[in-house]
Amino acid sequence: MTTLENIKKIVTEAIGQAVWEAQCTLHTARTENLTEILTQIRAIRGVTIVNLVEASKKVTQNKEVSQIKVKFVPIGGSVPQYLKWLKNKVRNTSGVLSFIVKEVVDVEKELKKKRDRTAKKKKLQPLTYNK
Repeated sequence: MTTLENIKKIVTEAIGQAVWEAQCTLHTARTENLTEILTQIRAIRGVTIVNLVEASKKVTQNKEVSQIKVKFVPIGGSVPQYLKWLKNKVRNTSGVLSFIVKEVVDVEKELKKKRDRTAKKKKLQPLTYNK
């Protein structure tokens, strides 16, 4: 392997391991535009992707709840430190009533597990011939 290939591998691993995904519950005011709130969350430093998992649901006349996935790179510290900071930033966003992080996963590790499971399924069994 050349030096350039080694550097590419190291950089790819470092970037891949830095991406995390959080499954979250977001409570918002119905008077605010949910699309605008999600756009504001996307603008937060370190956040790369914000997706609705399913359509938001009306809880009360003035409140709705949404299940979202947030992909992020924990800039400026550890994952727990970044999550604490992220929660505060989201909760201070106009229209957000509550923001709860339910689960956090390392995206690269999950993709590797999935690739490994797929590779095991695709392995060909040795062929045996009867004479």
